Amino acid sequence: MSSDTVVSINALQFTNDNKFAYAYSGKVDTASGVLTTLIEFNTNSEYIVGNVALQQKESGGATSYLDVYFNDVIVINAVWDNSSSAAFALGFPIPLIIPPFTKVTIQGAEGNTAELTAQFTGKVGMAQRVGNLDE
Repeated sequence: MSSDTVVSINALQFTNDNKFAYAYSGKVDTASGVLTTLIEFNTNSEYIVGNVALQQKESGGATSYLDVYFNDVIVINAVWDNSSSAAFALGFPIPLIIPPFTKVTIQGAEGNTAELTAQFTGKVGMAQRVGNLDE
């Protein structure tokens, strides 16, 4: 695990002490109304309590969309009306608890062609040991 900041579609990074995880999409150009994968990663044996956020560069009176999938099952389907906003963070950070061994896909779309960025930040936890402690 590394503390280097990497901007990529498949880049879940961890701090050197492995207490925090993060992923940044960087700027992604999206076609009007087309969901585009912004971030995708897999967790290992850790669980992560975190937040996902979506930003757009410009408003144009269009609607913005954010979909989050766990193992190809949609868990968040958020929609924002941007008719009265300038460049801004859409909505607010959305909290997530990501279980171990989960493929996470974060997709975004804009009603108009736009530049989107997505961020995921979270605190890493390890599953508690379950079972008989006297083995």
